[in-house]
Order: sequence, then structure tokens, then C-alpha cells
Amino acid sequence: MLGCAGCDSVLDFLGIDPNETLEVPHPNSTGRGPRYNNSLEDQQGLAGLQVTLTGSVDRTFTAEDLPIRPFSIAARGSISADVSLIVNGTVIAQGMASWALRPNTRWIMRFERGTPNPAPYMPPVPGYKPNYCDWPGCESYWRFGISEDHRNSEDEALWVVVFGHEPCPEGSICQLKAS
Repeated sequence: MLGCAGCDSVLDFLGIDPNETLEVPHPNSTGRGPRYNNSLEDQQGLAGLQVTLTGSVDRTFTAEDLPIRPFSIAARGSISADVSLIVNGTVIAQGMASWALRPNTRWIMRFERGTPNPAPYMPPVPGYKPNYCDWPGCESYWRFGISEDHRNSEDEALWVVVFGHEPCPEGSICQLKAS
């Protein structure tokens, strides 16, 4: 048996806490309007999504694997996500997203394919360039361009958003804090 002073479990020894998790939910396909195609079965949507996580976690998943239930990750370190959208063997969008981990944080990584930013409750304002990650819980935000001959519309992109929040005790109502 491995010894660890001050550790209550093997998870403590490994630096993993059930409060540190990463979840990748099914992309929101309802209520987003015609500017988004988040279908996991449609090649004009997210059907060719492939993500490889490295750093504090090593895991690869595709659109067929979604949703991914929360799984334990390290409390410290960082995660890099190599994100690709592939159609008939051709990479049509690709980019790298990365963020630093912090203790007692549950992470959610979301994907969207559409024209405007997928920020909730953020109507477009002419002439104003918003900070897309300026709402509670938003950690980081990335936009990866889609090759011209595979876009459904001129400004369409693959969006990746990472949210981080402290776990809320069972039965409590908690408010997200801005990152």
C-alpha cells in the first residue's frame, strides 16, 4: 500500500477530488435558431467532431461519444484540447484550446457550430465588440474558422466554450461567480 501523509484516500494521493470534474454535454440543438447546426449526425453540423485532451488528462472522444458524463480530473495543472471537425476524411476546422485547472472546480466544455458567438443572453449590438466570456462561470472561449467550401454560411465557425464553477452542496441554491 502506498503511504501518503494527510491523504484520506487513493484519490487524494493521486491529486484527484470528486469535486474536480470535466463534463462534455450534448450540444444544445433546440432554441438556438437557424444560425446553428449542432446535429451530431449531420455532416453540415458537428458529426465529424473529434477532440483529444492532453495535459492533466489524456482522453480522446468524437461526436458519437457525446454526451460525456462528468469524470474526475486533477485539481491542478492544465488541459489542452486539440479540436477538429472532419468531413469525409478532410479536416475542415481545427484549433487548440487550453486552460489552467484550479481546485474545487467542475468544468463543462461545450461545442457549437454557427455564425454568431453562442454567448447566452447577448444580443448583437452594432459597433460593439463584446467580451464573449464576460458572464458568470465562463472560463475561456475559442472560435475556429471552417474552410470556405464547407461552411453553411459566410461567417460560420466552430465555437468552444469552457465553463468552471465551484460545486454547490446538495440541496443548496448557488450562484455562479464570474471567473
